[in-house]
Amino acid sequence: AWWLIHEHVVEARRGNTAYAIEGLMGAYRVARHRGDEAAMQSLRGVTERILVRLIRCQVGGPLQDQNRFLAGNRVHPSLIGGVMSSEDSGSVRIDTVQHQVHAMIMALELLFPETPSGAKPPAAAP
Repeated sequence: AWWLIHEHVVEARRGNTAYAIEGLMGAYRVARHRGDEAAMQSLRGVTERILVRLIRCQVGGPLQDQNRFLAGNRVHPSLIGGVMSSEDSGSVRIDTVQHQVHAMIMALELLFPETPSGAKPPAAAP
C-alpha cells in the first residue's frame, strides 16, 4: 500500500486507478485487524480522494456534472453506468468497470459499513 501511495503516486495518475483501491482496501483491512489507527486514517484519506475522482468517470453517475468531458458531450443511453478509463477518454471498458465496481463495494463495506464496527445488527423480524 505504501508503495502505491508514495512511489507509484497513485493519486497523481490520470487514468482509472480502481485497481489501486482494491489493494489499498486490502491493506486497510490488515491495518484494522492490527489496530493501526494511523495507517487506517492514511489509507482512508487516500482512498476517499481517489474515489471522488473515479466517481466523476462514471457515465450518468452522481458526479458526472463535475466531469468536463461528460458534461460537454452527449452520451448514448446504453453507456449509462459505464466507467471511463480516464476523465476525458470517452472509452468504457468492461475491465475498468469491473475494477471500479469491486473497489466501490470494498470501500462501502470497509469504510462505510451499515452497522458500526462492534455493534450488533438489529434482530430479524419474525
